[in-house]
Amino acid sequence: MGSRVPILGIVGLAAFVLAILAATGQVVPLNRSEGGIDSPQNAHSRGPIAPTVSGQSLLENAIHTLEGHRSISAKIRHSVDLFGNKPVGSGIYLEERSNRGLLFRLELRIQLGNELSSLLDVCDGRYLWMYRKLWERETLSRIHVGRVEQALEESGGIHEIGKVDRWPGLGGLPKLLRGLYRKYDFASVQETSLEGREGPLPVWRLEGEWKEAELAKLLPEQGEAVKGGKPADVSKLPPHLPDHVVLFLGKTDAFPYRIEYRRRRPNGRDGGEASRDKALVTMELSEVDLNAAIHSTRFLYNPGDLEYSDETAEFLKSM
Repeated sequence: MGSRVPILGIVGLAAFVLAILAATGQVVPLNRSEGGIDSPQNAHSRGPIAPTVSGQSLLENAIHTLEGHRSISAKIRHSVDLFGNKPVGSGIYLEERSNRGLLFRLELRIQLGNELSSLLDVCDGRYLWMYRKLWERETLSRIHVGRVEQALEESGGIHEIGKVDRWPGLGGLPKLLRGLYRKYDFASVQETSLEGREGPLPVWRLEGEWKEAELAKLLPEQGEAVKGGKPADVSKLPPHLPDHVVLFLGKTDAFPYRIEYRRRRPNGRDGGEASRDKALVTMELSEVDLNAAIHSTRFLYNPGDLEYSDETAEFLKSM
């Protein structure tokens, strides 16, 4: 039992919180006056993207587009290859923008050997509920969204709850992409396709490497050398952290259909052999439905007789 909980801690949050495993620090919005990634209102005014556009621009456009949708509904499948274990999971992802704020539901079932565990995060605009079932043990906690919003307003720092990096239900899928934008440099762009229900799906394949500032945090013993322009030895990263990310964005809708957090094996950076490149975590989104009505009950949660802990104070203290 000793190894189970750490592994499931990673697997259960793999769909949206690998950024927590793979990086440190808070997602910092870009300067709004520069019309950058922090301006979702620009999503509707953007024209077709030229094939020569940079990976960062493609990702920026994807974030704008996601934040411009009234709702998102999709099925999720994810797989993990960490610490000698290869669990797989599946579930659903729902989000909706409403007068109550960003409503959210992430539901995952995780298979590890013969054991089935589950995760459920639901944000109803007032509370973010977080339910976990690891084998026979159930836990439930919640965050008071209103108190967090009030603290953000009083702090004068981050002004939108969607920029808070710690809990996925406070930002959803756009926040995951914001984290990638901040921490990785997507210099490699290729046109390719993914297999879909109705045939090949044209996508942009973006490959991102850690930015120097992030590597300096993750590899503090190499920090000064990295800041001085020397390449970091990413093989020294802890084994559960990726050294690069591969993101597949739909060419017509800019939707993130697949995200792979990958790790190169020794001497694999320039070898080009697939056997030297391992996916630590892969997330796939399918049967995507944008701007469709989602029944309000999908964003409600009733704890029933299950005891829960309130994590609001802990979160506010961490801020």
